[in-house]
Amino acid sequence: MGYPAIVQYPIPPKQHPHRDVGVVLLGVGIAGIVAGVILAAYCAASFFGVCLDNPYAGYGGLLILLGIVLLIVGFILMFESSSGVQAVVVSQQNPQSFAPPPPPPVHPGIRFCPSCGGASARSAGFCNRCGKPLPPPPV
Repeated sequence: MGYPAIVQYPIPPKQHPHRDVGVVLLGVGIAGIVAGVILAAYCAASFFGVCLDNPYAGYGGLLILLGIVLLIVGFILMFESSSGVQAVVVSQQNPQSFAPPPPPPVHPGIRFCPSCGGASARSAGFCNRCGKPLPPPPV
């Protein structure tokens, strides 16, 4: 069983999830500006080159404004990006490269019973928990 390691390394920035929406809004904004200019310049009736009736001038101006707003929002969504550094948990394939977990702490004055695991004094001959005889202490 390997120990997982946390490794930080640069990852190329992923495409922003709203980038496609930004491209669409950019296109719609440009189309809106062009349509607004056409509506603003449309002349229904003219007399010797002078426009007498311009019924869509107000709508054309509003469409130009809307196109500019969509263009700005499209640029923002298109070029917004996330951080290029992420923490990644990598599972370890070679557990020998990591040190094994440290051994449990050694208690010099305590022995443990092989039958029940109870703690007894080093000089005791019997387990304090189950009463079975303890093996002689190591030298």
